Amino acid sequence: MTEFDFLYVLERYGADTALVALFVVLCVWLLKKTLLKNHVHTPVVAFLPFILGVVLFFVLQIALHPSWEYLSQNAAFIVQRGFVVGCIASLDKAIISHFLGAKPLPDRASVVRAVLQGFVAEEQLDELSVAVADCVSEACTEEDAALVAAVLQEYASEAYAESDLHTLAQIIVRTLKTTAA
Repeated sequence: MTEFDFLYVLERYGADTALVALFVVLCVWLLKKTLLKNHVHTPVVAFLPFILGVVLFFVLQIALHPSWEYLSQNAAFIVQRGFVVGCIASLDKAIISHFLGAKPLPDRASVVRAVLQGFVAEEQLDELSVAVADCVSEACTEEDAALVAAVLQEYASEAYAESDLHTLAQIIVRTLKTTAA
């Protein structure tokens, strides 16, 4: 999207639509971090910008034109602009995450991440993957497995036995050894 495309969107749909879209991005982000924390990957979240777009654009129109006659005559316009707000919000989120998103993991940490998937919460997964990958030397020795087990112990819940953590550590070290070759 070039600067001219962005200016065209502002000209075509108005600054109010763009501002509501930015507010929708903020609301969706807050909802994902709070109320929908455990349901981030559900299909409802994909439709959330559109639902919030329609609702918030309707609220804006109520604030600007408190007449029910205006609202009933322009219901199609309000729903259409609300949907446009959802589209712009989705685009804004994609642009924001592209420029401000997480940096890609190094190769070794990516391999470790694949092995540790489901071991810890998604928020801790990248941090743990980097920490574990840093513990393993290029030679991938048994001493490395002990270091990895110690790091895993810090992140593990009480449900995991120490023997399970050592087994997982050995799997990680062997996986890194085979992928390095």
